[in-house]
Amino acid sequence: MSTDSDIEQLRERQIKNLLALTLLSIGTPMLLMGDEIRRTQLGNNNPYCQNNEMSWMDWTLCDLNAGILRFVQQMNRARLHFNFGQEGGDPSLEEFLTKARIQWHGVELGKNNTGQCCVAAKRFIVVDEIADQFITKFQAALESLTPGDPVDASTMLGPLCSESALLNLLDQVKRSVAAGARLIMGGSRVDRAGAFMQPSILTDIKKGTPAYIEEFFGPVALFFRVANEAEAISLANDSKYGLGGSVFTADIERGKSVASRIDTGMVFVNHPTWTAPELPFGGVKNSGYGRELSSLGIQEFVNKKLVCVAPIEGPA
Repeated sequence: MSTDSDIEQLRERQIKNLLALTLLSIGTPMLLMGDEIRRTQLGNNNPYCQNNEMSWMDWTLCDLNAGILRFVQQMNRARLHFNFGQEGGDPSLEEFLTKARIQWHGVELGKNNTGQCCVAAKRFIVVDEIADQFITKFQAALESLTPGDPVDASTMLGPLCSESALLNLLDQVKRSVAAGARLIMGGSRVDRAGAFMQPSILTDIKKGTPAYIEEFFGPVALFFRVANEAEAISLANDSKYGLGGSVFTADIERGKSVASRIDTGMVFVNHPTWTAPELPFGGVKNSGYGRELSSLGIQEFVNKKLVCVAPIEGPA
């Protein structure tokens, strides 16, 4: 019988072997940082586009845009992995109700970098039979989040990354309300120093409006009420993005079935979308392609090559 130590040693050997394959395959890696990535969007004769020694690239962006498309078209042989950091509001499909789970959602929205995370839950799609209970308890959970110093371990709600990020989020809420969405709570900046946003909930969101099609990168929950499972799946998939999603249900087999029909790169059943070194990470549609992490992420660095050997005498 294998012990935990045996399994860990095997895992370490597998990682070392994969890393060896990676280094043999790609040679000397090249890393582009933020300013260099931005420069790649500016012109047709960018040196990075013309660098024949670059064999693999990986980055996270806010969306697929014309500049990056031009960059991709100019790449000679580099293998590319994109994570556009857009999940279209990581759909969370709710089919059962517990106080602990709702508290979990509330804390996750505040503590998971104040919603400034590519896989933070944003769209909450809840079936009618529990929708009223859910929104009441969810609102109470969000109201318990108090803003504070982000380096203080007791802080439940930190600031946004910049003043411009806060202003953009406030504008998204304002435009969504103007388009017919109803603000249940929040919607304003916190009256204190720093780029703090009140925990907020928008509902009655119509198709084609900002809250329906844009990602809200902050502590703003988008609440959707649906009649049944089919409607929930259709709504979850009605997005140009597809990074991650979650399904919450007491029926595990049903959860697996629903997860198989959600058009995202990752789906978690009874757990918020998350990331870990052993789990492949990546999206579909405008949320990018390729995978990071796990053995699949390592294999993204490897150029597979076929060598076929036949007898020197030729076929019999």
